[in-house]
Order: sequence, then structure tokens, then C-alpha cells
Amino acid sequence: MPDAEWGEIVVAFIVGTTEPEELDTHLLQRIARFKRPKRYVIVEELPKNSYGKVLKRELRRQLV
Repeated sequence: MPDAEWGEIVVAFIVGTTEPEELDTHLLQRIARFKRPKRYVIVEELPKNSYGKVLKRELRRQLV
């Protein structure tokens, strides 16, 4: 996701029932604070092409 200060920031798209707060707590125990996503987006499913690859452009469009 574009960011004025950093150029880009990390956004995590979550499929499932995990709450962003739970995931954030889990990640803070395992990785450095600056490496964790700044934003979490809950989706029902990830958009994929006919080969099963995630369509990253579609995910970026959802953020705008």
C-alpha cells in the first residue's frame, strides 16, 4: 500500500476467523515490531487466476 512517509507499507489480507488483534499479538512475539503489517484486511477469499495464483493487483485495488 502506498505511504507518504515510507513509500509503501505492509498490509495483510486475512482469510478466516482470526481477529487482527490476535494475529498482531502472535506476530509481535515472533518478529520485530517494524516488520509486522501496519494494516489487516479481512476478506472471504483471495482473488485468484485460473492457475490458482493470487491476483495481487486485485488486492491492491481493494485498498484504494
